[in-house]
Amino acid sequence: MWHPCRWRERLILLSSVVLCGCLPDDIVWLQDSGGFVFSSPRSSGSSDGAEIQSVFHYDVNKKTLHVVIPPGAMHRTTRPGVRLDGQRIAVAQLWTRGDDLFVHVHTVDLGGKVDVWSEPYRITNPIFGWGEDPRKKENRHGSFQVQEAAVAWTRDGRRLLVSHSGGQAQYDFKNHTFREYDTSDNPLLPIDPLLPDGSGFLAVFPWDAPPGEPGYVSMLRNLVAVRWEGEKRTLRLDPELAATLSKLEKENEQAFLKGTRRNPYFRRRGSWQDGIGIVPYRRGNVVIDPKDLTVTYRDDPAAARLWDWAERSRVDAMVPLGDGQVTIALRSAEVAVCKPQSGWKVLASGVQDADFFPSPNKELAAVRCRMSNGVFRIIVVDRNGETIGEFDTL
Repeated sequence: MWHPCRWRERLILLSSVVLCGCLPDDIVWLQDSGGFVFSSPRSSGSSDGAEIQSVFHYDVNKKTLHVVIPPGAMHRTTRPGVRLDGQRIAVAQLWTRGDDLFVHVHTVDLGGKVDVWSEPYRITNPIFGWGEDPRKKENRHGSFQVQEAAVAWTRDGRRLLVSHSGGQAQYDFKNHTFREYDTSDNPLLPIDPLLPDGSGFLAVFPWDAPPGEPGYVSMLRNLVAVRWEGEKRTLRLDPELAATLSKLEKENEQAFLKGTRRNPYFRRRGSWQDGIGIVPYRRGNVVIDPKDLTVTYRDDPAAARLWDWAERSRVDAMVPLGDGQVTIALRSAEVAVCKPQSGWKVLASGVQDADFFPSPNKELAAVRCRMSNGVFRIIVVDRNGETIGEFDTL
């Protein structure tokens, strides 16, 4: 499915970033860290290709889980959009009918009451930068197909950014209109796509991968800062950084193909700090500067210490909490927490894969585990390494 269409790169990309589907299914925290929303990781398909998927809200303080959008809404929103005040949730519906591709959005409150229901918009110039075109005959699984989409809600509440395999679009709440962009989201993009100054978003254009270059490096090489009115500004990837990352990524690919452990702490989600994107990578940070239009690397002593510890502990993935004294990690087939004074405590065994979603205040983390029995389990952990919530979801 992936472009460039080489099976080896497909395998690495899928194994590195995806639990299921083509875009990462994200847990999205409310800004006050009091809860989060997520789409069900699995969807039940009907005979005509329509998907039925639920969106859930988990209240951390009340320890309650309830359905915000029930099955049957026929969407596949891998990343719901949450308004800054936490009172509205947005999902996108992207579907094909014959040779046409349509997008539609709707928003609901936390009780599931519909607030906005847009008119369907026919996408006139889909680009399918990283995915196959579902309208092609060989890719069709019915006359009507629902495709995956991710939604981000701007901080001022005025717009939604809808990203999907056919490109990206903006929905303007004031005018109730869509605007298309010839850019694409990317499953490897390790940071919130919305630029912190509100001027636009981070995207990939075009998808241009030199032969043999790992997908992560190509993604960084093709980053653009897009203004809402459409202007694209290309970010420059430091050549020395590109060469170093290519070497490290290829080492990781080889380790995966040989069945040995993946390099620990290889990729973590980044965050915007004072207008700069900081993405942890091994012993430092990849630095994304949308103003200077550069992608560089910065050493970080704290990251280096964490990396060294991860290698000694044979950790595959991790996230530190609070002041970094507690670390949640995936090691072997277990999700466990490590405290400096008491060592390791196992939270879940029989884990095939896990992804970590720290809260905005860094005091909590939601860990989504894919268990060996096929169940998806979400564990909520506080800064002391204690489990304060746990439930299974299909």
